[in-house]
Amino acid sequence: MGQPGGRSGGKGQQRGGERLAAAEEIPMRTEGYSTKILEFDEGSVRLTSYKLGETYHCTADNVDPGARLSRAQGASREEAEERAGQQARKLLSRHKHSS
Repeated sequence: MGQPGGRSGGKGQQRGGERLAAAEEIPMRTEGYSTKILEFDEGSVRLTSYKLGETYHCTADNVDPGARLSRAQGASREEAEERAGQQARKLLSRHKHSS
């Protein structure tokens, strides 16, 4: 059994047979940070997207009060934003119909 909250095998990652300590992990930088606001009948949605490594990430929030509705990943910015936007719109639509 391992320690609570830890992974088996201890800290760090393997690379080419050698062990990397947590402080030696290769840092990743975000690129292409972008925000835009979409207006739907159900309400406004802010999409925040960026590239991390080779993958685009996008989060969608409902502007006011700014609660995160969804997040998605994709091979392109457009794919990630489309997925997050669709999920957010579905959630807003459900909330609007249940009110």
